[in-house]
Amino acid sequence: MKKYKLNIVAVLLATLITVPSCDFGDTNVDPQSLSEVSLNLVLPSAIAQVGFNNFAVAARNPGIIMQYFEGTDAQQLQYTSYNMPDNTFNNLWRTGLYGGAMKDLDLIIKQAPEDNAPHYGGIAKILMAESLGLTTKFFGDAPYSNAFLGEEGVISPTYDTQEELFTAIDGLLSSALTDLQGPAGDIVPGADDLVFGGDIDAWIATAYALQARYAILRSEKGSSFYTDALTAVNNAYNAGFTSNSGNAEVNFDASANGANPFHQFHRDRSNTMVLASYFLGQMSGDPRLALIREPGTSNGFAPTTYWGRQESPSVIINYAELKFIEAEALSQTGGSGAEAAMKAGIAANMDQMGVDAEDRDNYLLTVSGSSLATIIGEKYKALYPQNIAWDDYRRTGFPAITPNADNAAGLNPGGDIPRRFIYPNSEKNLNTDNVNAAISNQGSDLMNETLWVFQ
Repeated sequence: MKKYKLNIVAVLLATLITVPSCDFGDTNVDPQSLSEVSLNLVLPSAIAQVGFNNFAVAARNPGIIMQYFEGTDAQQLQYTSYNMPDNTFNNLWRTGLYGGAMKDLDLIIKQAPEDNAPHYGGIAKILMAESLGLTTKFFGDAPYSNAFLGEEGVISPTYDTQEELFTAIDGLLSSALTDLQGPAGDIVPGADDLVFGGDIDAWIATAYALQARYAILRSEKGSSFYTDALTAVNNAYNAGFTSNSGNAEVNFDASANGANPFHQFHRDRSNTMVLASYFLGQMSGDPRLALIREPGTSNGFAPTTYWGRQESPSVIINYAELKFIEAEALSQTGGSGAEAAMKAGIAANMDQMGVDAEDRDNYLLTVSGSSLATIIGEKYKALYPQNIAWDDYRRTGFPAITPNADNAAGLNPGGDIPRRFIYPNSEKNLNTDNVNAAISNQGSDLMNETLWVFQ
């Protein structure tokens, strides 16, 4: 993977100077028209925000649910008891997603044809698919089809069902491939592409890899999605995603203001969250533990660990995940090579983190089998600290974690591992009728409600 460091604060502030800000009023979108801005100024802001979203609250809170982390004080202690009320995700929803990355990406998607810049449009569609995927797998139904029409008078966007959103994700990725595999047009991304520096082949491979992710995420909807996942995996390999060099990641800056969100969180709230005892138990004897746990501590996760340094990357999708998708799909369709693919995923993760080759090989000797429990268990360790583990648990029931006995029953009746997050109260206050319609469609706004994709 090419390394493109960024100072995320500088990137976002630069864009705020270029693009007018506003009060969102009664909608998820900016009612002012953002006509004719430079795509090379909007793209880095969108990428920076996607990277920040993925490794801030969208990683920490699912990580608490999946027992990567446990709170010791303040909000994190409440979250460990599944007490995540409707103000928990206000910032992620309003400024991270709808008023942040997704607004910028929508602008690029709409303006790219006017500027004859299909490669910009293709990259934006990939990142929109990823952002929309994060939104729906957290909350379920969500605004999309008319969420960015404020300048056309839509100030209270309706909610698409989760099934419709997955169809939209498929459409975005397919359309992105069409854009990227065609002529470059008049304007092409370069250094403003903070992931691949304008390497369009790498983005094509990323689109296929995300198709594999969103196919296997629907495994509960039918075995054909495993076949679809394998097809997408092979397309990603054929497009060149055959090692960690193809990893789609946003690299943060080795500075206080531009640091990785985990590093910033530890710096600002170091006494409120630690590595969970369950995760530490799973990592016992694993050579990656020394790179995940802060040296000199029993359960610290930053600031010098692989994923907790200032310059640590935020993952969009990586080669290790692709190999685990392949392993699961082969295992569940009766194909051969599932164990080998799983071990390749483990090795890719260890190689990326810098595990000694001898330690890596010795660990791989201890891993065998291709059951779903084995594959998801190893994936759980390899994809720390991403939110993918929560997706896998809700699909498969693995890893077999035990719910926290100190459960916030009012938000999560029954006390089981939560199945979704509660809609933000900002949305309930500003888009009341539509969010209420979505709640009615899904059954409730509680954390124990099983979303369509996991039924």
